[in-house]
Amino acid sequence: MLEKDITAKIIKFLNGLPFTHAHKVHGGPYGGGEPDIDATMYGRTLKIEVKLPGGKPTERQAAILSKWEKAGAHVGCATSVDEAVAIVVKLLRSCDHPETDRLAAQLQNGLHQ
Repeated sequence: MLEKDITAKIIKFLNGLPFTHAHKVHGGPYGGGEPDIDATMYGRTLKIEVKLPGGKPTERQAAILSKWEKAGAHVGCATSVDEAVAIVVKLLRSCDHPETDRLAAQLQNGLHQ
């Protein structure tokens, strides 16, 4: 499986969630480094860097993720939909709302599959 395949699966998962919009960020000719997935969930910014299993963000990618996090975004690196679910659950738990708590519990119990 290629990184683009993992990215597509994560985007499909995210766009299947309520109050969520996600899309692929395409790299440009000016150095890149932005996270692969840009999303908004329940009015909160989510940035996900996608890697193949065993992969880690480059130094530049990690620095950009850190900048987004300092600006208030929820960030993470995922090598699978399951890892993306863990990032999403953390975001949902931060909303402190019964609806998002319920969705987080469903996702943790594997109901996303």
